[in-house]
Amino acid sequence: SADGNVTTISTNGGTSFYGTYDQTGNVWEWNSKNILDEDETNSILSGGSWLTGQGTEQDSLLGLQAGIFWEMSANTIQDDFGFRICSSINEPADSSFVTVNDVGNTADINNLGSVNYSYRIGKYTIANCDYIRFLYAIARFKDPYLLYHENMADVRGGIIKNIISSNESEYRLKPVYENKPVILINWFMAARYCNWLHNNRPVDVDGDLDLDSATETGAYTLNGTTTIVKEKNSEARFWIPTQNEWYKAAYY
Repeated sequence: SADGNVTTISTNGGTSFYGTYDQTGNVWEWNSKNILDEDETNSILSGGSWLTGQGTEQDSLLGLQAGIFWEMSANTIQDDFGFRICSSINEPADSSFVTVNDVGNTADINNLGSVNYSYRIGKYTIANCDYIRFLYAIARFKDPYLLYHENMADVRGGIIKNIISSNESEYRLKPVYENKPVILINWFMAARYCNWLHNNRPVDVDGDLDLDSATETGAYTLNGTTTIVKEKNSEARFWIPTQNEWYKAAYY
């Protein structure tokens, strides 16, 4: 609960059944709804955070559970909001992902956690060292979708932006924060990160990269939206886990 003490990924507690870390606390993690309903501006946050872990021991135990979730406007940004991602079972094996099998498992008493296909999910939340590569690749010359938030340089954040000129910025990691979770993330920032991965991590080397082909299509067809949540496309290689996918990985 100490100010600034977002813990380094995988250092606080053991793994889940499948081998994931930190799904009970550190940062709230964005999920997508299992079924996109009529409210297309909201999404789900799961798992609690350093903030829900403050207070009495009883409050902390209640607030730091894989099963705790929160429906929230998908463009909301707070300093305890982060994310992890899923990948297709057809993607090459990657040591930063674990495979979730047990296809067709039964849901729990809250009707959560049943998934009828195999998939991979990140062992860890996306860390500052992951996200800074994205910023350097996509937001060095222009950042129309606000993929960097100025408060990422604050006490819990790990990324500092420096303006080099009117046309170029650079990003650097704060010491010892490289493997702490990136914070101040909304659902749309996470979706654009997934699109970038889906499109093989293109890099804007001179300011001429077509962002529409880099961040606006692929896993999600966003086309500039920062308000309307989209379902992942059927061919998505990387995506924001649904609540069921996230919960199964945490709790099975």
